[in-house]
Parts: sequence; C-alpha cells; structure tokens
Amino acid sequence: MLDDIINSEQPDVILVQEHWLTPHKLSNFKKYFTDYFSFGSSAMASCTESGFLRGRPFGGVMSLINKNLRKYTETICGEERFVIVKILDYLLIDIYLPCSGTADREDICADLLDVISTWRERFCDCRCIIGGDFNTNLDSNDPIATQLNYFCRDYSLTRCDDMFPSEKVNTYVNVSLNRESCIDYFLVSDDCYVTRFSVLDPEVNMSDHLPLLVTLAIPQPSGTSSPLAGNFDNKNSKSLKAVQKQLRWDKSDSISYYSYTGSHLQPIADAVNSTVLKFEANQISEDDVRLCIDTLYSSVVLVLQSAADAYVPK
Repeated sequence: MLDDIINSEQPDVILVQEHWLTPHKLSNFKKYFTDYFSFGSSAMASCTESGFLRGRPFGGVMSLINKNLRKYTETICGEERFVIVKILDYLLIDIYLPCSGTADREDICADLLDVISTWRERFCDCRCIIGGDFNTNLDSNDPIATQLNYFCRDYSLTRCDDMFPSEKVNTYVNVSLNRESCIDYFLVSDDCYVTRFSVLDPEVNMSDHLPLLVTLAIPQPSGTSSPLAGNFDNKNSKSLKAVQKQLRWDKSDSISYYSYTGSHLQPIADAVNSTVLKFEANQISEDDVRLCIDTLYSSVVLVLQSAADAYVPK
C-alpha cells in the first residue's frame, strides 16, 4: 500500500503508526524505502526482552522523510507513542494514542500530551502538524477526546477534516467486526496553509485504517533554493502564486450553508455563555477570558470558512 501511495502521490513525509517491527527489524524501512530516511521506534523492545511474545502490544511509530529534505530536517524526539521531527519551520508530530480498554489509558494520554506540550512550547516559533491514530472520535464524549480538544484549544490547532467537511468520513473500517469510526486525524496550527486533505481508499490495503493525505503550500525560505517551494507534494513543487478568489454567493447552496453554520456555531455560542458565567462567578481570570476570546474568534472564522468551502463556489 505504501508503495502504491508513493508512486501515485509522491509524498515528502509519511507518518506510520503500528508498524509492528521489533527493534532489530527497523532497518527494513531503510531497506525497502530507499528514497526515504526514517526516524522512530519499535515499542516492542520490552515485550521481546521479557521472553516469549504474548498478547497484542501496540506496534510503534515511524516517520519517513524524503532524502531530498535531509538538510532541512532535524530529528527532535522519538518515543514509543510519538515521533517529532522539524522540517524548515514546521514541527511534525507522528502520534499513536492508546486504544479503548488500555490500562491507565487517560493517564497515558495526559502524560503524552504533557510531553508534546513541552516540545511545542520549546519550538513555539514553528508551525505545527500533528497526525496519526488518536483511537478516539474527537466529536464524542470520550475522556480522551475531551483531553485532545482542550489541547487543540490551548495550542490553536485545527482539524483538517473540519477544514474540508466533505472528507469527514470514517477512517477505521473493520469489515469482519462490522465496526467503523473516525479515529485518525491531522491537526494543524493556524499558520499552516492546507490546500488539500483527503481520506484515501487504496485498492491494496491490509490495514483496517484508511490513510490520510495532507498537502501544504510552503513558501520558499528566503535566500534558499528549497525543494519545498510549493508544498509537501513533490510533483506540485512550483512556487505558490497569489490568486484572488471571489465567493459566488449567488450560486451557493444557502440552505445547507445556514444549516451547517447553525449547528457548528451553537457550541461556540454555548462556550461564550459559559465563559461569561464563569467570569462573573470569579472562577476564571481576565487573562483566561482574553485567551478564550482569541480561541472563539478563530473558531467562528473556521466555521464560516469551512461552510463556504463546502457550499459556496469560488
């Protein structure tokens, strides 16, 4: 499947979760993907070191980066459940969160997000992209989803499926168990220019997860001849040109637009009311209110932009 995606999409970066390789087999990435260098971990070291392998441990994460980007890439941190690399001024985080039923799941998630928060704050001048298997539906009431949504709010991260509503589909599809859900995501900071987001459905796919594809438009760094002059997709690496587009409201699907904005703006309105009540009750400070205003403003803009992308031609 990865070979097919590489041939068809030519991705510059591939984020892999649950590769299931033991430590001594990690060299397979170098052996089979010769155009990429890899950074990641096994997550099966403790299992193989303690005797016969029993049960079903989680399978580790690995980031593959096109060798053309090696001189622009800095490896930051790699642990069993996440890998962080820096390419130009982009911080890329490949993540695998614990699945339902995992012992101490909420604590593991909280600890992991604390570590990622530390790195995010250390590289606060970088744009940020987080992608992987979150093992929870972010629109649900699952405690993990709540933790992640607070994390997104605190660090001004936006879900790519919210930016491209037509791609808001189930990413986990297990035919034999008759189960499917949306548990894989890409989160991006507000300063990332996402030009495409797709949930792929390859003909050859032995996984019960569908791969996600994100294309970013990346300005050429000053004084360099960076291969990232266009975006993360090599085949479209032409310089980004400014194009002025006009929303054609006269040709819009206004009923769907109002329905979409009505349902998505209501939670923001509820958040405003909640913030006011907490402030009046002296439960939060003025600084908290200012942060909330910025977050809510960004949320309103995002809803309007997403609705326009879905129902108003340009």
